[in-house]
Amino acid sequence: MAPDWTMTYALNSDTYYPLQKGSMSSSITNKTQEKMLVTKIGLDFDWMRGNYWYYRDCNIEVPPGDKVELPRVGFAVKLEASTGTHLYKPGVIYKLLTKTGWELQGKGIAFVTRGEHVMVARAPTRDFEVFVSHSNADEDKRLLDKCIESFDRCGISTYVAERTPLPGYPLWQKIESAIRRADAILILWTEKGSQSGDIREEIGIAIGAKRTKRIIPLVQTGLTTQGSLMGLEYVPLDIDNPLDALSTAVSMATEWADKKEQGKPKVAPSPPTIPLQSPIHGATDVSLRPSFAWEPVSGAEKCEFELSTSADTTARGYFIDVLVGKTGREALVTTVWQCDIDLDYDTDYYWHVKAITATGETPWSTGTFRTMKESP
Repeated sequence: MAPDWTMTYALNSDTYYPLQKGSMSSSITNKTQEKMLVTKIGLDFDWMRGNYWYYRDCNIEVPPGDKVELPRVGFAVKLEASTGTHLYKPGVIYKLLTKTGWELQGKGIAFVTRGEHVMVARAPTRDFEVFVSHSNADEDKRLLDKCIESFDRCGISTYVAERTPLPGYPLWQKIESAIRRADAILILWTEKGSQSGDIREEIGIAIGAKRTKRIIPLVQTGLTTQGSLMGLEYVPLDIDNPLDALSTAVSMATEWADKKEQGKPKVAPSPPTIPLQSPIHGATDVSLRPSFAWEPVSGAEKCEFELSTSADTTARGYFIDVLVGKTGREALVTTVWQCDIDLDYDTDYYWHVKAITATGETPWSTGTFRTMKESP
């Protein structure tokens, strides 16, 4: 790290999904005897290519010895960022006020030496499916595999006809049904794809099903669209570096998936399998520090408890957005837990509990309640 300054910094989360947006907050301490002028704040991740990094221009003066908060720097996780832990480092471009005026320090941005780590994880599975129309040419197999992987890492499933066999079922009836059922249709208009009669047929089915607004054509650079694709906006595709085009396609699908989820009516969880005593399932006007209680389970050694504002869960049933978690080594040995944080007024909450026995565990029992309104 440069001896002239030190930085404190943090991202707004410790875990992100591919293409998810985030931001970094930071402050800088001027360790020199001269006034400092910060003109740019940078943020570098280990998945970034070449000299590219996120930045924000600014004009922040920092007196000698002072610590000053810097503007937030926004970023988006790249689609190519692998699942796992990644290093990130902030940095600044700055000047010092000398006897001859403001002098730029260094030849470019100066990043901190050590940095910190952040986790990139696969996004939770969404209720959204994309039909992929592609050629069966060997040249397009790598692109197809990358396409499937990219959507999957963002929680979106893909339908590829030959990878979803239905022996004895009419092929084109299967394909037409899948297109009509799909939430979006991705067209891989490559050199081989533009010669495929199957792709043209699938485009025709999509347009016939009035799915034009949900068609995402990826058109290889140098090719022109033909037939039913003419007149439709498309995403340029660099066949040797398809990540930019795939990022655009996945972002579009993710936005549509979010709108689909927002349009769903809220459904209360099923009645609990382990009797929950309080708060009563579906209760309203609950205090901001409720007491949670449930009936004991024979042979239970401990109980895992979680509280959340969302009913979304992982494959193992744990809440994704956990507000309070008493699991693992922190699991409860009683059947009562007194909330030790203030909940928000007039808010829906979900809580669930399961018992751990010597031979296994019970299913989660889930309840929901709404807290009291704030007094006028």
